[in-house]
Amino acid sequence: MPDNKKRLQGMIGAPAAPGATPAAIQKGTPYQVAAPAVVEPELLAQAGAMSAPLQEIARRYIGARRRSGEALLEAARWLSEARALAAHGEWQVFLSATATTDDTAERLLNIHTLAMQNPQFADSVARNWLGQSAASLLARPSTPSEVVETVLAGERPPTVAEVERTVRQARKAPPEPGGGR
Repeated sequence: MPDNKKRLQGMIGAPAAPGATPAAIQKGTPYQVAAPAVVEPELLAQAGAMSAPLQEIARRYIGARRRSGEALLEAARWLSEARALAAHGEWQVFLSATATTDDTAERLLNIHTLAMQNPQFADSVARNWLGQSAASLLARPSTPSEVVETVLAGERPPTVAEVERTVRQARKAPPEPGGGR
């Protein structure tokens, strides 16, 4: 096992410099993780009432939030690649070497899977419209697809409590007529 751990740590390597692009993933590009050009975030109309320095801070804050959503998708994608490449016994070593719990890995793998299947979900995560906790709840395999559609169609970002409530309500709903076995 120690040899596997050293080999995986060597594959992971040193952390990349901030802003560096990771090596190309051999299995293709399922969704865009980061835009190549820096786009200045738009502020809402009420931002005009703020001073210019405060508007600049607001733009930087929005940009940082957006990058955190993109980073979440990127982390989920790399974890999925690692899971696909790990030989028997290597997955747990990989998780240990990266200080990732089984629960976190499962949540990130679920996010990656749903992002691959649903471009609107991927975009909502990338823009950080959906936070990590809300995205994790929506990405659970047990979450009904209608809940995902309902939440993504909302006018404002959902809270975790709102997502949980929507899931509970969907599970309590009576089955549709003719939908029985």
